[in-house]
Amino acid sequence: MDQNDRSPMGMVTARECPSCGHREIGLTTADGLFHPLRPGTVIRVLEGPNTNQVPRREEENVHSESVAEGTGRDEGFKVWLPSAVKGNRNLRLKYGVLLRQEMPGETISPELYRMAYLEKLRRLIEKELYIPIPVILDRFFAAPHLASGDPKQVAEGMWRELGEVQGPVLAVE
Repeated sequence: MDQNDRSPMGMVTARECPSCGHREIGLTTADGLFHPLRPGTVIRVLEGPNTNQVPRREEENVHSESVAEGTGRDEGFKVWLPSAVKGNRNLRLKYGVLLRQEMPGETISPELYRMAYLEKLRRLIEKELYIPIPVILDRFFAAPHLASGDPKQVAEGMWRELGEVQGPVLAVE
C-alpha cells in the first residue's frame, strides 16, 4: 500500500449486525459507510484516536486508562466469580466482579456481591465514550430516561427499574 492508495479511511467503531444482531467491529468512513473487519482484512494504522474527533465525556476518564495499564485504582483488586461459571467465558464476563485483595476467596455475602456488581455496572457506564448512554438504554432496555445523572446514578436507576440488570445478582444470591 502506498500513500496514494484510495482505500477507505475512517474510525474503528462497533455496531449491531443488521442480519443477525451480533455486535461487530468495523471501519466507519466519514460519509457513514460501515466496512466490517473480517479475518484476513488488511488494515493500516495511521494514528491513534484523535482527541479532537473522538467524542469524550466532560470529565476525561483517567480511571479507564489506568485500568488498561493495570495501574491506579485497580491495584489491590481481584476478580471474583461463582465457581459454577469458571468454564464459560460469556458467563465469566457477566457474573465476574472486582473485590479488594483482602476479601475472602471462595464465597462472599449477597450484599457484598450486589455492591461489587453495581460498581462494575458504574465502571462500564463511565467507560462508554462512543455511544451515548440514552441510546444504549433505549436500544437494549427501552429505558433511555434512566440515563440522567452521573454513572453511579445511572447504575442505581438501572438496578431499580430493570429486571435484566438484577438477574445476575439474584442468581448468585
